[in-house]
Amino acid sequence: MFLNRNIVMQKYILIFILFFISTAAFAKNKSFQVAGFIGTSLSNQSTVPAVVTIGASSYISSFKSTYENSPSGGLEMRSIDSNSWLFKGGLKTMAYRKVTAATIEIPGFGTQSVTMLTPYSYKLTSIYTTTGYCWESFYLMVGLSYNLFDFSSPGSTTPYRTKNGAGGIFGMGYKLTENWSVEYTGYSALVSVESGANYQTKDDFTFSDAVLSVNYGF
Repeated sequence: MFLNRNIVMQKYILIFILFFISTAAFAKNKSFQVAGFIGTSLSNQSTVPAVVTIGASSYISSFKSTYENSPSGGLEMRSIDSNSWLFKGGLKTMAYRKVTAATIEIPGFGTQSVTMLTPYSYKLTSIYTTTGYCWESFYLMVGLSYNLFDFSSPGSTTPYRTKNGAGGIFGMGYKLTENWSVEYTGYSALVSVESGANYQTKDDFTFSDAVLSVNYGF
């Protein structure tokens, strides 16, 4: 299982490198800016599959966590010229997002609230590259990311470790001036937590985040 995951991750990383090289080469003759941005998360939930045993029966269930919204920010290199293909690549990070509520949906039993004895929080730092097209001021973009996953569960006595993962990006933006722009961007990341004495229990998380940000390039 781990070998297959490593192969998949290597493919994702290779695709990311090739995507970065191709978009950078395509945009090499365009005007570039270094840009900084700050934003806030608008999406605050993640859902993971879970197996729940009731009596002698096991059920494939959905475990949904709700998190605090958090600020995010980063730096990037970008080229966004009007009526032209665009390129953006950089680094994005966020503050830790703490779980505030959790529910589990069990087939035949409905949705149940879950009491978190050891509330956890997480943080994603993303290295990304995107390409797209800018009309006069409005632009669309798609891209790939590699996400560094940081997971914290204070009070937990169970050993755990995290696995980073690849993800996708889709977003839109509007140029207010040559320097200022606003963006609404959706991020997804497939990461995991391994826990237990021998890290035998593995939970895969698909985190989705929507960020509204203000960008300034110079």
